[in-house]
Amino acid sequence: LIMIGLGSILLPCLAVIFASALQIFAPSMRLGLENRLGQERNERPDYAGYAVFTAVMALGGGSGILIAGYPLIYLLVSFLILTATVIGGAGAAVAIAAVAALMSHVGSWNPTLSAEIFVTAGLLAGVAGRKNKEWSALGFCLGIILSYPLINEAALWRVALVVMFPATVLFLLVPAQWFSYIRHLLSGSGRGNDRQECSPGKIRDLASDRLRELAGIFEKLAHTFEEVSPAQDENAGQDVYQWLEKAIASCCANCQSYKHCWTELFYQTYREFLDLITLAEMKGGVTTADLPGKLAQSCIQSYQLVTSINYLSEVGQIDRYWRNRLNDSKELVSYQLKGVSGIMAGLAGQLKVEVQNNEDLQLMIYEALSRVKLHPVEVSVTGNPSRQMEIAIEKRGCGGYGECQRVVAPFLANLIGQGVSVWNRDCPPQGRLHCTSTYCLRRAYTVTWAARQTPKEGSLFCGDTFRSFVLKDGRHILLLSDGVGTGPRAALESQTTVSILEQLLSSGIDRDFALQMVNSVLLLRHPPEETFSTVDMVAIDLFSCEADFLKIGAAPSYIKRGREVTALRSNSLPAGILEHIEIDATTRALQEGDLLVMITDGIIDSLELPDTGDHAFDWVASILANMDVLGVQSLADYLLEHAIQNAGGKSVDDLTVLVAQIVRAED
Repeated sequence: LIMIGLGSILLPCLAVIFASALQIFAPSMRLGLENRLGQERNERPDYAGYAVFTAVMALGGGSGILIAGYPLIYLLVSFLILTATVIGGAGAAVAIAAVAALMSHVGSWNPTLSAEIFVTAGLLAGVAGRKNKEWSALGFCLGIILSYPLINEAALWRVALVVMFPATVLFLLVPAQWFSYIRHLLSGSGRGNDRQECSPGKIRDLASDRLRELAGIFEKLAHTFEEVSPAQDENAGQDVYQWLEKAIASCCANCQSYKHCWTELFYQTYREFLDLITLAEMKGGVTTADLPGKLAQSCIQSYQLVTSINYLSEVGQIDRYWRNRLNDSKELVSYQLKGVSGIMAGLAGQLKVEVQNNEDLQLMIYEALSRVKLHPVEVSVTGNPSRQMEIAIEKRGCGGYGECQRVVAPFLANLIGQGVSVWNRDCPPQGRLHCTSTYCLRRAYTVTWAARQTPKEGSLFCGDTFRSFVLKDGRHILLLSDGVGTGPRAALESQTTVSILEQLLSSGIDRDFALQMVNSVLLLRHPPEETFSTVDMVAIDLFSCEADFLKIGAAPSYIKRGREVTALRSNSLPAGILEHIEIDATTRALQEGDLLVMITDGIIDSLELPDTGDHAFDWVASILANMDVLGVQSLADYLLEHAIQNAGGKSVDDLTVLVAQIVRAED
């Protein structure tokens, strides 16, 4: 009764397992019209599926081979099932076990022994194999032991012990990198020339070519806008003659003196009308006292003429203003299209630069992580190995333990021989399968910073905006913008400037193009005389400790090294005034412990003293040279409080101080 009950349970299970196996391998038998991994249609046959069927059928043909009186087929099939758990996972192990059970009925194997043991052991090996190779072996052995009640003959049980357990030992002795190579081969990366068109290098070349084509399209669009703008300027010279025709039509057409003025005295009247229109443009309007020559003496509709000329002048000024704004916007679009074209061309060039050994490094990292049982799922290496390399790893979940920070980062540093730090990570809590993390080369330096600001007394809004962030290429950016004026409008301008710069720089866009784009946006949003903003930017290279200082109409910045203080000044206008901005840029080599002080003009102007030379007395530089600094926050607080005291105990302008210090990165 026990055997009948076990058989009634086992047969439906075998049916379900074999149906699952058919679902796994059915796509392979459709002549490769659809890959079972869902990657591409009409690609190529699933070589993994064909390899499994070929191996099992070949083994079936050798079922009569004996070694020391025991069938060799059981050892080989057992080893194949265990290998499948490592290469293809639980699905592949169960599929091979089911196919082996089917082949036992076709060949000369013992059907009972094959079906019970293969399916049970393969199922448990596949489930346990999610952990690692050792767990696969343990699950397989457990499956053999649990199959004991299903085997009636002691001789058959002896076969299982003597043949199938040695297969497990053989499986454990095979190096893990061998299985990685087989997985790599069957996944398609080692199929030779027939897959070269899908290799990462070919994909990079294809993407590079597409980006270059798009760059050319944007360049042509930019030239199109450049060609349209001059035509608008040429039409502007015809305005005076159009006003002349309209003035004649409105004032002179029905006048009784029309024939006298425009027939007998045509040239004189024509010249005096042009003079009157020109005068109206220059003065912004005319009166009857401005009528020249014969018009002043004999025009019987002088008031109506003056009114008409003033109206046409006002309309013309409005029309000319908006026409200029339209031309400015076209130039902005043209410049931005050129910038986008340049960005795409730059990206295409970067893709063309073949970063050697990245694929080998990916495989090396994957195998190394596998050897130490960190269970990687996918490893991707991009960028330049000497500076901007990024390593993205997806691995089995750690339950929120933080393996990426505590284990993986030190392991990678030891593996590649360079310091590695975690750029970002996602370690989900218990119950999620995978963790994802991104690593970059560790910087030699880091920046600690602090800021203090206060609005002008009586205002709720501070017109200054500051920001600090780190780019993936290893540069720490400090931004400070002063929206000229005070209140909400100044705050809006400075926030716009800083936000756009942060987004553009974080996207990898060139700094000069980013600054020019900010300037163009400010020009387009408001007339230059209404509002504009300064830009004070420091880009600190955390590898070499070099700093680029860029100023556009900004207040001085300071470098404090011990008692030595260096002031960096700018003579350029703020952004949003001129079409093309002038950037004051300088590069300085910094050292560990150096302090950077960035301020807005409200700080430096809080103390009004007579000019002592090229510049007024710089009280900030004087204080920095004669004080010992206890910390970046305390220095920022002290300078701002001192500025308020200079102005009689109140803030007469928006005040902002940003202080940063270069610190050696911890190992």
